[in-house]
Amino acid sequence: MPLISVNILSWNRKPDLAFILTQIKQANYPPDKLEVIVVDNASADGAPEMVEKDFPEVKLIRRKINNGIGGWNDGFAIARGEYIIVLDDDAYPAPDAYYNIVKFFGQNQRCGILAMGMIHGFNSESAPICFKCAWDDTVALGFSGGTAVIRKKVIEEVDGYDEHLFLGAHELDFAIRVLDGGFEIKHTHKIMCFHKVAGGYRRDGRYIYYNTRNKLWVTWKYFPLYAILISNIIWIAHSFILSITTNTFKGFLRSLTDAFKGMSYLRKSYPRYHLVNPAVTKRLLRRFSYKTFILGIKDIKIIRSAFVKASKLIL
Repeated sequence: MPLISVNILSWNRKPDLAFILTQIKQANYPPDKLEVIVVDNASADGAPEMVEKDFPEVKLIRRKINNGIGGWNDGFAIARGEYIIVLDDDAYPAPDAYYNIVKFFGQNQRCGILAMGMIHGFNSESAPICFKCAWDDTVALGFSGGTAVIRKKVIEEVDGYDEHLFLGAHELDFAIRVLDGGFEIKHTHKIMCFHKVAGGYRRDGRYIYYNTRNKLWVTWKYFPLYAILISNIIWIAHSFILSITTNTFKGFLRSLTDAFKGMSYLRKSYPRYHLVNPAVTKRLLRRFSYKTFILGIKDIKIIRSAFVKASKLIL
């Protein structure tokens, strides 16, 4: 069996991290073929000390500062597995997922990213989350970054996540480069991952802020002007509606301001000498067909439900 690496990014979720590491130890897969990596983003709740004491077999990387999604890149750098499971610190694959991951990639040689199905909660009785747009592989231009599997060859060829995004839309940015490199992104309900309810950043404006700002930046980096105009208008409208329904309008306004302030940085860091191939641009625009747009509006209800559940847990 091939070696599988599990790359977990952790920040101040000590109890959840301990729980998922325990669950991963119960995986139905040879222990010597499973490499577990925890990248701690400068947690202050004792999480790294807990890993060192209770899970000595885990490879621990302790960052001195919180670098957001860039922490996953540290895990990618040392991962030796042929396939890398990318997890939030409140998510873990079902015990039978590992063999199925190997089988899936073996049958889909051009698959670069596998998005596992997501069950909302820590037990099999919880209801699965289903964003309807995401399951159509002819339309999907992204994946859930905390419950995904990436072929190591892909990371070696297209590089890892863009650390400047910090949080949100990094999946979109990475997926664009993967598709532009000739790989495929697949979604499946047959391989499931348990994921706890979203944390507090989804109700204090950070989710809207980073998700909106970063989506604008990503499109400015890779797409021709007409695709930028179409996608930006609809994404801004979508974020505006979501910000109103979740009381995060200030975060939405700040995202627009900072997005345009960052244009000079983008020009210096990402010269527009390379645009993605036309097939990727067409996939982006298919996201905004009448059918997928309506489904995207419906997904706002699902996201809002996550906000409400997170608020109840925190308060």
